[in-house]
Amino acid sequence: MAAKKATKITRRAAQIVPERGWVKKQKSKLPRRFRPYRLARIDSDSIDKQAINEFRQLTYGQLDRLLDALELDRTMPNVWERAFFLLAMIHYGAGHMTWTPPRGPNRRAQKWTVALDTELYNDVRNLTERGCTAAQALEKIAKDAKKRAKFGLKTDARSETPDLKRHFQTLKKRWNYIKVTPLGLVRALGAEVDVASWLAAQREVPGLQLGKIKVSDKSSS
Repeated sequence: MAAKKATKITRRAAQIVPERGWVKKQKSKLPRRFRPYRLARIDSDSIDKQAINEFRQLTYGQLDRLLDALELDRTMPNVWERAFFLLAMIHYGAGHMTWTPPRGPNRRAQKWTVALDTELYNDVRNLTERGCTAAQALEKIAKDAKKRAKFGLKTDARSETPDLKRHFQTLKKRWNYIKVTPLGLVRALGAEVDVASWLAAQREVPGLQLGKIKVSDKSSS
């Protein structure tokens, strides 16, 4: 037996109120637009009180047909308010409610790893040792085609933000993350630690304290 394919969640808004298909169903029940009544003649005495009453009765008949289509009756309380609300829902979207599923993860986005963090740390350090600031170093990396390829920075024709600015922002965001993790702190001290194991376990490096910076050797514990 073949396994059922998982339903794909899209960004299309889901109809909550009324249920999907309700408007189409209600429109199919409504009568077509009423045609105007034609007068046989227009004289000074052709539109009298009797003619107006007859015309009013015909109009009441049209309203009754419309109420029947809406499954309402003149004897119901607030019937005209209910009829008006239903017509507003059907033709003008009054009272409708939708829900849009949250955007899923971008599977094509670059997946940052410890190795890439280390590469970025080393590249920035090499450039800062030559006199660049961290921001200048990140900008140089963003302009370098080989380094962009190494960090998986790609062009995006759909984005309104220029590629260089996007690449710089991506690198800056990652650089700020590296600076507050043991990867940046410990390597700045020149100590060797098992950073990959730390990230996998999501624990602090043993002996690393942010007050008085101290790095302990695992072998001494």
